[in-house]
Amino acid sequence: CAQIAEGPATNFFEAVQLTWFAHELILAENVPASESLGRLDQYLYPYYAADEKAGKMTYEEASDLIDALWIKFSANLHAYQNVTLGGIDENGNYMANDITFICLQATRRLRFDQPLISLRYHDSMPKDLWEEAVALVQTGTGPPPFFSDDACIPAKKKMGLSGHDSYDYGISGCVEMADP
Repeated sequence: CAQIAEGPATNFFEAVQLTWFAHELILAENVPASESLGRLDQYLYPYYAADEKAGKMTYEEASDLIDALWIKFSANLHAYQNVTLGGIDENGNYMANDITFICLQATRRLRFDQPLISLRYHDSMPKDLWEEAVALVQTGTGPPPFFSDDACIPAKKKMGLSGHDSYDYGISGCVEMADP
């Protein structure tokens, strides 16, 4: 906490903690409602990848931290959180990573309705990610809602969003497309 109080996160643990603090500050500043945590797998992944490469973090340890974050989110009875996972980049590359899988697995394992997981899909989505998403759907708990990048990205462009921003959309509330 001392590091992120005055400086940027330097590792995965700090990045997860900073995500929680930012969430709490948003709720303190606003009347609790529906909040978008954006593309969590995209902004947490660089910290995880660096820690994993340096031998400081394993997949299982990262899973434990995401489970703890999910437990904190599930205790919030006054607001809803939406986490957007996956999706393509401006070059059409599907942006799945270990954090994408960890978030889906945490939701399946814990079976909480918060945070709501929204999955951006595209024809290029990896088969193992489809399988993970289907496994979550089969729990019967509801998530993830699916958002087609083939429909959503053109819609964001039509609304006047720049090319880059239209590819970086997230989901807010239950099913509203949000700008980055």
